[in-house]
Amino acid sequence: VTLMISTFENFELLLKQVKYYARSAVVSRILVTWHNMQVKPPPNTRIGHVIVQFLTFREDTLNNRFNPSWQVTTNAVLILDDDVRVHLHDIDLMFEVWRKYPANIVTLTPRWFGISPGNIYTYLRNNQDPRRDPHSGGYFLSPSTSMMIHRRYLRHYACNRGVLRDVIHRTVDIHRNCEDIGFNVLVHQAGFIGRFLGKSPSLFVEPTHHIGDFGKWAKTRSQDKASLDVRNACIRLFQEAHIQAANIERKSSSAVAPPFSMQTQAVMSAVVDQTTSSLRTGSYQGYTKRMVYECTWVNGSFTPKTACSFMPPANHIPHSVRWEFDETAL
Repeated sequence: VTLMISTFENFELLLKQVKYYARSAVVSRILVTWHNMQVKPPPNTRIGHVIVQFLTFREDTLNNRFNPSWQVTTNAVLILDDDVRVHLHDIDLMFEVWRKYPANIVTLTPRWFGISPGNIYTYLRNNQDPRRDPHSGGYFLSPSTSMMIHRRYLRHYACNRGVLRDVIHRTVDIHRNCEDIGFNVLVHQAGFIGRFLGKSPSLFVEPTHHIGDFGKWAKTRSQDKASLDVRNACIRLFQEAHIQAANIERKSSSAVAPPFSMQTQAVMSAVVDQTTSSLRTGSYQGYTKRMVYECTWVNGSFTPKTACSFMPPANHIPHSVRWEFDETAL
């Protein structure tokens, strides 16, 4: 797995992340997309078996998050925000699910939309309980917080030509936001690697450990009202561009399917013992338990430790993943 992380100024946290993820049994390379044009990145290095490289560009744009660099040497690409901590065992789960469903965007952190009359989508806040929303029998989006993809999707996002791609890239540059929404739309449009599991490219994998969110501590963009307004505007722009692109391709003004489809499938996980986790596919049952916790600095360390510690799993015990009964095979 090639891990891609983008950063602008969270250098202290980035160092912790790189050292932590280099302990993963499945990560072979870490690529850091360097957005700060005023600061020179550190030299490339190696930590154990993992190569760490810093990617620089002529201009700073969030579209660089999905740059199809020749240094991406594996088909599986894990993209993480620079202000989250994902447990190494959950990275194993993501990889195992991606190996089985490589056409999907595998995520630990799904996102939901509200849908008003006329198929107008609105982005729901993370702290809203989607099970209380009448339209959330499933989920819609895999955010850049955590996603594992096939590397061909990087080229499709960066190099594909057309109205939809141009609108997405221009909108991301203007608002410095929405790159993950645009990525999902383009993957939904493409679908060229194989058949998605379910009706959407997004595929939620239930994590077995808490996820740490360092966003407030690192003073990065938060999910405030202004950001939500921008993301809602992006959704509407991308939806209009999707319809325009479809009509140009078909030379028709007939109804076009929306660029987002509700995903009703998911992969549930369980801890069997200290060395083994299990997976099974089935119908999405909602976010039944809280998995993401805000990390705060208290008395010289981050808390809660279950979500925010960068200590590797005890004794470096090899972790294995097995599949249980597969409901989708019926």
